[in-house]
Amino acid sequence: MSEVILVEVKIEGVAFHHIRTFADNRGFFREVARMDLPLFEEGFDRKFHASLEPDKAPLWMRHPTETAWFYVPTGSVSLQLRDLREKSSTFGVQVHYELSGVGQSSVIKIPAGVAYSFEAMNASRAEIIQLVGSGYTHKNLEYFPLEKSH
Repeated sequence: MSEVILVEVKIEGVAFHHIRTFADNRGFFREVARMDLPLFEEGFDRKFHASLEPDKAPLWMRHPTETAWFYVPTGSVSLQLRDLREKSSTFGVQVHYELSGVGQSSVIKIPAGVAYSFEAMNASRAEIIQLVGSGYTHKNLEYFPLEKSH
């Protein structure tokens, strides 16, 4: 069984699962999500696959009631997070991560109420796999502008 490796984060509830890659001359295999891992204890209802074109303005989003998980299989992305949960110990904190499908890949868990924004890096297209927790409906996904921190 693969273990979840938690790294120090600056926003309460954000966690990473480093994915092991099994590779040989035929290609590679990665196990991205398993319901028996603590990272996915809330469970997820939906899976999305998205493509990000380079040099496009980022869009900020927030799931007010659902946890979201992201995995970048192709390309690299700049991920901004801002904690908008007023009762959180990290309310107002904004952090930046870089996620990539090359090398050490990870799944990041973003708690409900934390806003996020992705931007493709390195002038190339990037792809994202997103899992969204129970109760998701596109009607309660919030979109809004926030300034970049980098």
